[in-house]
Amino acid sequence: MDDPEVREHKRDAIVIREFLYQMPERERLFKTLADLLKPSSHLLVTEFLVNPSKGQEERAEWSALHRTVPRLFELAEIREGLNKVGFDVRVAKDETKSYKAALLNDIRKFGDSVADTPLSRELQEWVMWEVEYWARTFAALDAGGITMHRIHAVTPMADPTKS
Repeated sequence: MDDPEVREHKRDAIVIREFLYQMPERERLFKTLADLLKPSSHLLVTEFLVNPSKGQEERAEWSALHRTVPRLFELAEIREGLNKVGFDVRVAKDETKSYKAALLNDIRKFGDSVADTPLSRELQEWVMWEVEYWARTFAALDAGGITMHRIHAVTPMADPTKS
């Protein structure tokens, strides 16, 4: 987000997929997103969010597989942060159920493909890590410790009197 070429040209839309929890500088995050967008532009985010009162053990096991400790937002935090810099949050929908179904389906498909084409020795360790990661992700989602949300927000319209 600090790349001068990216910052030089405003965007019509930004799509972020499961990334905000990895951001170290949360304080400037929402302002930076707003600065990167033109008036009447869209921000679409799919993000893991925290539910602090559920699934602490499963969330901790999921967190342990990350290089740095995930800093999960609560839904209210994201809404507040976006509203504070002028975004209008239009959708904030819990997509956990459909995400879990897609995750199980993808794991099943992968298992079927491995049965058809065995993995090389070089890939086996990597695949085992991926399977463990997604199994822990599913467990944390299933226990309610994390949720998957889809958030759609819009920047304010341009002031037609200033054209």
